[in-house]
Amino acid sequence: MLQEIEQILVRWGVHGAISPAAVHKQITAFTGWWRAKWPNAAPEVEVPVEALMEDGSIARGQIDLLLKVGAGRVLIDHKSDPRGAGIDDRLARTHGGQLEAYAQAVQLATQEQVTERWLFLPVSAKAVRIEVASTNAIG
Repeated sequence: MLQEIEQILVRWGVHGAISPAAVHKQITAFTGWWRAKWPNAAPEVEVPVEALMEDGSIARGQIDLLLKVGAGRVLIDHKSDPRGAGIDDRLARTHGGQLEAYAQAVQLATQEQVTERWLFLPVSAKAVRIEVASTNAIG
């Protein structure tokens, strides 16, 4: 697995910025977190989304992780903000609209509710649940 991670880091041009072992540790921690929180979830990764929204706009993007849980979905977006901890409110304001647009697109496509929206922040080693989000834009 470390060799695969190293190849990805080289492809992305960031192989000197972080070690494959550190990335593996983040992957393991993140996977452990969501599997413990939603043990029966069925994951979908890098889910492309495009939908005509209720306001007539088109939402396009890619959902990092979408979990099928019971009769609904949990949407998780990965943000690698280098400023780390202490900026949760700003991140929620900045990315809340994106998460809400993705949630609306998922709901329109699946007829299932998105019950939770989360930002995963590996730099600050935390996840932040977005309770109230703006529906203005995809960022």
